Amino acid sequence: MDSKNHINKQESSPILVKAGDVANALSVSMRQVGYWSEEGRIPCHRLGKRCVRYSLPDVLKALEIETANH
Repeated sequence: MDSKNHINKQESSPILVKAGDVANALSVSMRQVGYWSEEGRIPCHRLGKRCVRYSLPDVLKALEIETANH
């Protein structure tokens, strides 16, 4: 494999965190994070029926865009 065409999987994969991590970063409850996910206000990755993860940079960007529009 050519080294310049090789992409490190870790570099291309987003770091996904739990709702509690998002809640702590935003100083809100985990329930609020869940509501925002259900409403589509923040992006989430559903990895199963009950397993939901978030990309913190994507969440922050979504909320930043939302507050800028209001």
